Amino acid sequence: MTGILHDIKKTGEEVQAYRKALGTVELRKELWQAALDATKGVSRRRPMCRDELTAIGKGLLERGGLSEDHLGFTMVMLHNAFWLEQFFAVPIERRLLLLPRCLVNLPDVIEFAEGLGYRTIVAEGSPVVVKIIGEEDMDAIIGIGCLDSMEKAFDKVMQVGVPSIAIPLTTCGCRDTEVDTDLLKWFLSGEGSAAGERTRSYLPLLRVAHRMCNQPEFGRLLEDLWHPDEETARIAGDWLRRGGKRLRPFITLAGYRAFRPQAMLTPCVKRVALAIEAFHKASLVHDDIEDDEEFRYEEQTIHRRYGIPAAINVGDYLLGLGYRLAATVEEEFGPEKAARLFRTFSHAHAQLARGQGAELLWRRERSRELPLADVLRHYILKTSPAFEAALAAGLVMGGAHEGHGKAVRMLSKHLGAAFQINNDLTDWIEDSAYVRPTSLLALALERCCEEEHATLFAPTDAGAVEEIYLRHGVFQRAEVLRERFRVHALDVARETQPENFQELLVFLVETIL
Repeated sequence: MTGILHDIKKTGEEVQAYRKALGTVELRKELWQAALDATKGVSRRRPMCRDELTAIGKGLLERGGLSEDHLGFTMVMLHNAFWLEQFFAVPIERRLLLLPRCLVNLPDVIEFAEGLGYRTIVAEGSPVVVKIIGEEDMDAIIGIGCLDSMEKAFDKVMQVGVPSIAIPLTTCGCRDTEVDTDLLKWFLSGEGSAAGERTRSYLPLLRVAHRMCNQPEFGRLLEDLWHPDEETARIAGDWLRRGGKRLRPFITLAGYRAFRPQAMLTPCVKRVALAIEAFHKASLVHDDIEDDEEFRYEEQTIHRRYGIPAAINVGDYLLGLGYRLAATVEEEFGPEKAARLFRTFSHAHAQLARGQGAELLWRRERSRELPLADVLRHYILKTSPAFEAALAAGLVMGGAHEGHGKAVRMLSKHLGAAFQINNDLTDWIEDSAYVRPTSLLALALERCCEEEHATLFAPTDAGAVEEIYLRHGVFQRAEVLRERFRVHALDVARETQPENFQELLVFLVETIL
């Protein structure tokens, strides 16, 4: 799906490009029918990936003598055709309608959908979608948006394995937009019997990861390991349950299930997964102190609310709680696996501290030397171990770590580097204000003159930094670097067996990045 739109204010050329991409009503109908025909023989066992959608879409356009300007819309229709039967099989009251704020006839659409029994949400973006489907009993999604917003949201939904339908806006501009109402109502009203072949879905495990972080299951898993009447424990418990996508405990559960697909998720398995979340939340408390962040999850950070000493103590408490939860693995899986688990976790903590420490020391000294290789090494140290520990924990319990440890390490290495570069591209304004040692700064310093160095190390405004970055192609070079690590991670994933594990690794790469 092509990224056609990139700003709220659309130029005339961009509006024309969007209209050209959608084509006429007649052409859209032809492409929808072609998508239905093209997906008839496609296996539904696993979701279609972007590469498959692209290849089939290009083939359809080539055979029809049509321009690739229509590729984005064609891929959306292929996505819809793939999920159509499974979407219609979900009862309407368990479907979610995701709407853009800019739809000109928004009240009419909401009234129609809710009259059928839909739950409607006026919001955009994949974090909202993933959070809702993870926490609530919504088993199918239909969303309205422009082509590029669908690219951002439905990539993740597709990979999770949730039946989903995407309806493109017929006009763009993020103001007074329109949709093909007849097409929308046809999809909204459609119902059918249970689908024949069901697509693999990670949704059940995502929901397990969310449920175990909420009451009453949270209390049952902790049992006598937690004392909620004590102030430190109460603050830590509230923080542990607050916010987040629960991706790390999900990774542990999914890693275990990849090798033991029929096994129950026992309290012991869940406690190890909850330990991973405790470690993650402890690192956030400490990171927020080190970066003096004011807000996390749209609320004040722990150190801003209770003070730095108390926050350090809460982070330490969560680390201890995580190790106590992990220690219960011996009861079900024996001392050998417990020892392996503790070696994995302690190694991850040491690596993370090394990487974070190197960054903090650089920030104190503000050295003008910042080789890209050093930045990447620090990124790998402070980020990759968290992914590796979460995945390795599931494999240790599933009895598969011995033969797959190397693949897990290599994938986590590439994933961690790409993840951090992705953050650099997203948060560069704040990073430049605090002069943090990012990949963007390192790439800029490779080509900057002394005068530009002074601007980067004492920025007066984001515009001056942006001008330097643009002049030296920093954003584009960082994107190329991120893509290189992403491809390396996918290569590792696709060379891994068995197939269940391979699909999980591909899913993690596509979701995390």
